[in-house]
Amino acid sequence: MKATFKSFTSMVNSVNISQRQATESKLNLPHQPLLIYWLILLVLIALSSSCSTKKAPPPSAPAQIQINNQNGEAGDKVVNVSKSLLGSNYRYGGSTPAKGFDCSGLVLYSYQQALGVKLPRTAQNQSKAASYKGKDVDDLLIGDLVVFNNYQHVGIYIGNGEFIHAPTSKGKVRIEKLSLPYWSNNYTGGFSYFINN
Repeated sequence: MKATFKSFTSMVNSVNISQRQATESKLNLPHQPLLIYWLILLVLIALSSSCSTKKAPPPSAPAQIQINNQNGEAGDKVVNVSKSLLGSNYRYGGSTPAKGFDCSGLVLYSYQQALGVKLPRTAQNQSKAASYKGKDVDDLLIGDLVVFNNYQHVGIYIGNGEFIHAPTSKGKVRIEKLSLPYWSNNYTGGFSYFINN
């Protein structure tokens, strides 16, 4: 039995030595650039996978749409219209009380009724037409836009850390706190059309 085990061990060792010699002979100078190529490729893949996939907020630039907000009057008017719509039904593509509202439809309707200003239709385009204010809630003015989920959802800031919006869940226009975990974790930032505050 011992003799068989020793012969088996010597056979495995000889196979390992011949495999190692074969491998070493394959890694001669002409093949080294290929090895370097694969190492560089692996490093690049590792670096790219650690990058964030979220879109960065746009740089702060003057709003394409600018609304005079002397003494906060314009923002108050927008909020008053939006509050009058509390309890209205959610409806995808809706932008009137009779049909219901989706998030950007509520913003569109509130600004149009309060100030006579026609905004773009989608949350993303409404954001693009405004100036980016950052993520600090203390910098928001009443009537500013609050944007979530990489420009997929929008609401109107009403003060005291709250906003009004038309969410799909529960299907009604309602007020929520920005500090709730879902909203704070998905907050893209605040946007404003207001000047002369």
